Amino acid sequence: MPDEMMMMIYNCRYDEFVSVVVVRFRLVSGDEATCFQGDFSNFFAENIFQICKGLRLRWRIVGEVITHPQQKCCTAANRRRSNITIITIPLRIQALLSFSWPLEFHQAMRLLKSNSVQSTSLLVAYWRSLETLHAPNPLIQDPTAQILLDNLLPQETKQKFETSTIRQIGWDMLALRTRVIDDWLLQQGPFENSSSSSADGNNPSESRQLVNLGAGMCGRPYRLDCNPLTRVLEVELDGSLLQVKHQVLAEAGYQPTTDLISVELDLLKDSEKSLATLYENGLEEDTPTDWLAEGLFAYLDSDGHQSVFELAGHRPQSRLAVSLFEDECKDLFLQHGVDLPWSDLVPCQDVIAQAKSVGWELERLVQNDDWKELYGRDTHLPGYNIIFFQWPS
Repeated sequence: MPDEMMMMIYNCRYDEFVSVVVVRFRLVSGDEATCFQGDFSNFFAENIFQICKGLRLRWRIVGEVITHPQQKCCTAANRRRSNITIITIPLRIQALLSFSWPLEFHQAMRLLKSNSVQSTSLLVAYWRSLETLHAPNPLIQDPTAQILLDNLLPQETKQKFETSTIRQIGWDMLALRTRVIDDWLLQQGPFENSSSSSADGNNPSESRQLVNLGAGMCGRPYRLDCNPLTRVLEVELDGSLLQVKHQVLAEAGYQPTTDLISVELDLLKDSEKSLATLYENGLEEDTPTDWLAEGLFAYLDSDGHQSVFELAGHRPQSRLAVSLFEDECKDLFLQHGVDLPWSDLVPCQDVIAQAKSVGWELERLVQNDDWKELYGRDTHLPGYNIIFFQWPS
């Protein structure tokens, strides 16, 4: 058995430590047992609450648990209201502690800690949930967003999102971006008679595959009828982020509507090696491919953009969608006191020229003045662009 671990469990609703226990245990991860030890006493209440809620800890009987009777233990009523199962048992009773979770515990906890990628992913999910739940005539229906927020978003962070000065801007931005990319993927709406679905020989009912670069908390494989997409490859620098998302949605009863594959990949590495990794994980060489870089380009410099264009190019009947922020959009956020962790932003026309130099053709550019005509939203989003490319046959 591993060394003892002191665990201090906090009752967030009652602002007090309710039990301190010393535990000897094994963490069961799939078919393997992983030892874990550490001192939880320095965790804040919200961290403990979200870890218990997000990981859906399940307590069973194993190992040795020693309670300290001088510590105040919570009542059964308090346990129900705090939504945390607390071990409060007599001294030296044998108990088993295991986690029903496919990740190692320290990996999952690392994901729940604040970092720019995870925070931005949850912020994007929050904005999608606003459109789904509160718009009079929603452009999208994304119930997965709220499920992810309920399980992974700390209450303190949610309150910050609710009172943010960019709440409405982000809401409009994600509603429109999500809808136009949905239409592009399904070749409907403004893309029903586009060149990529007709003139170049593409059949809207033809089997295709999607590679979602920097997928984050995207719920498309769960909420869209993905036919004719035969598979979706979700790519992230940290693949465990995707595992957390898929686990949360699975436990909520959601199953992907097509084959869903997670790929851990550093997009800034050599594009040929990256493509080889995708092939190893199920990308089919002869199947027409849609590539999606939604929000990704703001975190990459021009060399990173080049890597994406090279990675996705040179494949007949490939398509690529890119969301792009320019300085005007960054200035809009700064006017509201928000400085997002973006890289140096590249002008839209420079990005288009760079794509063309690789061999891509511009299919459509959607900008601020187009949203009202396409979807009836009279919104002001300067420097915010969605660019659609196609690879010539």
